[in-house]
Amino acid sequence: MHEALKAAAPHGYLLVNPGEHVTTLFEQPVPGGELDAVAMLQLLDAVGRPLGAVVLPVEVKNVRGWIYPSSWELFQLLDKAARLQLANSDLSFLPVLVCRRAHKTTFFAAHDLGFLVVDLQAQFLPPSARIDPALLEEVRRELGYLDLAVGDEAPKALVRRLIHTVPEHATRYADQWRLTAAAAGHLFTALREESLAPEVRAAYVNQLRDAARTLPGTSVSR
Repeated sequence: MHEALKAAAPHGYLLVNPGEHVTTLFEQPVPGGELDAVAMLQLLDAVGRPLGAVVLPVEVKNVRGWIYPSSWELFQLLDKAARLQLANSDLSFLPVLVCRRAHKTTFFAAHDLGFLVVDLQAQFLPPSARIDPALLEEVRRELGYLDLAVGDEAPKALVRRLIHTVPEHATRYADQWRLTAAAAGHLFTALREESLAPEVRAAYVNQLRDAARTLPGTSVSR
């Protein structure tokens, strides 16, 4: 993620604490815990005039499991981003989740609530002398983990999303996120808890669905 942000930086990104986790933002601790990355994106109009900046809180979930709209990993990011938005109401925020795979309903939720999901369809392992290529290939074959990738280079798909997709949608999604944080941010702290009982999680998700129905342009029935 950090390498991808560095590659995209010439396209309007200012990186906060490049290459490291972000524990403080605007001289205050990040509410809810550190973020994997934060960047400021300068938006331009059709003739190159500045339109303002959007703050991108970023979390990476490099896990085997798919990310669903009820997954606690998703709300770890949304809780932090909602708290940041409510504490800085004059700024625009666009949360970005990067993961291996996300269910299509997670993309529907992202559209309705105002965050972006990038599923790279790959799970990354850092280069290490401890990784035996033969054993890694055995894991790929025996377990069907064909998307395991070793390396620390910026994934090209992620760089493309940062250069093209994020600027294209940043204004609309950030405007929607501002409304979401105010209407439903109070639910995210509970939903980020991994140990939440299934029936309790379902109840909170239903409350979130009801809150989403009050937002413009949503299709929560999906």
